[in-house]
Amino acid sequence: MGVRSVFFILGGVLVLGVFSILFYELSSHNNSPVIPHNSVQDSSLPVEPTATVPVIPTTSPTQEILISASNSPTASKPTPPALTPTFTIPLTVATHTPVVQPSVTSTLIPPTSTQAAPCYQIGNFDDITIPGGTEILAGQTFTKTWIFQNTGSCTWGADTHLVLTSGALIYSYDYLELGESITPGMSWLLSIDVTAPLNPGTYFDTWKLYTDEGRALTNEYGEEQEFIILITVLPSITQISGRIVKDGIPVGSGVTLSLEDLSNQTIATASTSDDGTITWANVPASDQGYNVVFSLAANNQFGIDQALSWVWVGPIPLGQGEVIQLADIDISPLGFGQLSPEPEAVYSAAAITPATPLIFQWSPYPETTDYWLDLIRGEEENVWQSQLVTAQQVAFDGTLTDGTHIQPDEYWWAVGARSRLGTYQQIVYTYLINVSIEN
Repeated sequence: MGVRSVFFILGGVLVLGVFSILFYELSSHNNSPVIPHNSVQDSSLPVEPTATVPVIPTTSPTQEILISASNSPTASKPTPPALTPTFTIPLTVATHTPVVQPSVTSTLIPPTSTQAAPCYQIGNFDDITIPGGTEILAGQTFTKTWIFQNTGSCTWGADTHLVLTSGALIYSYDYLELGESITPGMSWLLSIDVTAPLNPGTYFDTWKLYTDEGRALTNEYGEEQEFIILITVLPSITQISGRIVKDGIPVGSGVTLSLEDLSNQTIATASTSDDGTITWANVPASDQGYNVVFSLAANNQFGIDQALSWVWVGPIPLGQGEVIQLADIDISPLGFGQLSPEPEAVYSAAAITPATPLIFQWSPYPETTDYWLDLIRGEEENVWQSQLVTAQQVAFDGTLTDGTHIQPDEYWWAVGARSRLGTYQQIVYTYLINVSIEN
């Protein structure tokens, strides 16, 4: 090998050694990978945050600090580690009542009185039935009840009594004892039966409770406590009342009468009470009116000579809610009766003519305006009726209502009398007397 060749080899080794030293030195100062400038960035890679990462100070090995980039859209909130306390902190519960400041008002609250309640004081007083202003039908009976309490300091004796102090309602008594002692704090119900008057209107009655010494019981204001009955009396739906007498004396109970319309149809029947009074209540209103009718046939407790055969009073028009009170109705004959022909008399049909009429005669009925006579064949066939007359006799010439002459048969005759009973017409009728007609 020549000198030139050796020199060349030594020079190459020297250059290679220098280059190796330089390369090593550069590698020791930069560990980052080298990305060629002509490489293409993959678009699927996440975008690097642009915020500057703060310097993390040196921390204790046992403390963990979690930091996230403030502008990173992919940062998530870390879950804090669970804390395991090494001791318990007791909770203290307040036991005192919070102080509430009172609101300011203009109302003055009086101090509580320590004075004992009055001896005879009524409290908690109220109506149980029939409060003030209740509407009651005329003649209706009802029960009024109050409730009250002994709010006094004394016991009320059993002889403490209720007394009527003013009023116009109808009671069976005007004095009522409690009948039992009422101790302080005890409540009591007190009832009284009342009948409304027949006259409509407003009625205001007062009662008071008194001790046996005559001392009135008072309310909490020291005023005498009044037990008040305040009602408005309305006309009943309709009512007709009267009293039945015989020879001017009330007949007592059990006499039956009927209420009939003007076609003689019975609307209702009623019987007299002990004092002879009779009432039809809740009767339908009628402009035509009704007749009150007594018949001997419906009251066989009377003999034929003791009572009239029939009595009609009417017609009585009855408006809605109207109350009618009739004058006394006397059912005795009062001397009214047939004189001739006498019972069982016999006449010839041919002998009865206008020239020789059959004369019927009767005695008068008091205050009669006129009379008429009925001639009846058989059971109930009315074959002739006279005109109204003011005298106590009538002539019959034998001509019947149908124009024919009377024929042999059994006949009956009776007389009616018309008079006034107050503002209504009264008709009384004698019993039937038989008369025989032969050829």
